[in-house]
Amino acid sequence: MLSRKTAVTFRWIFGGLVAAAVGAALWAWSWSAAASRRPAPQAPLSPLSLADACGQMGAWAAQQIEGRGRVILRPPWVIAGDLGEAELDRRHRAVIAPVAEALMQRYFTTRPDRPICVLLLENEAGYRRTARRSFGESDISPYGYYRPHLRTLLVNAAQGDAPLVHELTHALAAFDFPDAPDWLSEGLASLYEQYRIDPRRHEIEGLVNRRLPLLKQALRGGRLRPLESLLGGHDFHGPQQALNYARACYFCMFLERRGTLAEFYAQCRDGRRQDPCGEAAVVRLFGGRSWRQIDAEFQGFVMPL
Repeated sequence: MLSRKTAVTFRWIFGGLVAAAVGAALWAWSWSAAASRRPAPQAPLSPLSLADACGQMGAWAAQQIEGRGRVILRPPWVIAGDLGEAELDRRHRAVIAPVAEALMQRYFTTRPDRPICVLLLENEAGYRRTARRSFGESDISPYGYYRPHLRTLLVNAAQGDAPLVHELTHALAAFDFPDAPDWLSEGLASLYEQYRIDPRRHEIEGLVNRRLPLLKQALRGGRLRPLESLLGGHDFHGPQQALNYARACYFCMFLERRGTLAEFYAQCRDGRRQDPCGEAAVVRLFGGRSWRQIDAEFQGFVMPL
């Protein structure tokens, strides 16, 4: 039987347990049935059943990690990897728990009531093997990615904490604002790839990250698309994806430094039916200023960074 304790180490000898088999079967069904759609709403789990659900997901996660794989349970988090149990626990205490709490305190009113699985692989080779074996995927980012229908993120730990924070932001937002526009979803996740948390108030702040040089280069060359086009377009993940990520990231930082990002996020979430891309929320936030004026203010913010 799987323990209900919040810290459990799974070894490969447990792979034959009935719970693991059931968990794997349910997971395989979830992958095939829900790959192209959002799952139907589910009733919240009680604290006890959440722990049981984490145990079941942990049994599946243990089977995805080669060799010396370990799993620890910190409901709602199921954290698995080949880094060793002590390192998995450190990542939870130093990154996952404080960042998640800070994000939920500032942005997310709906807290996770289902397990979230974090698969942390020590190097890119193991990361890519796990992606192929577990999800049948080979054309993937070198950093990490999140699969909302499985509530699972797969991360290349060799890239540092930035991919982990990016993907766990997606995982938390999926409970609170699952149909967020791409630019806001990716902008918010990218903003906290580098971050600082105030130890007294537990408030998070986005810091300058690797995306800034590309954005500045585009600004200097006059190649940055207008903000209105970014928000209203349907090509965020198109040919200019990297630049779109940078633009969305630093527009979120622009709003955060003005003290209005949390308010803006809430307006977008609560008004998503009437304003699915957030354009009306931007206009309200800037007091009716023109898009050209907003773009100019944004450029004035970015260039001195």
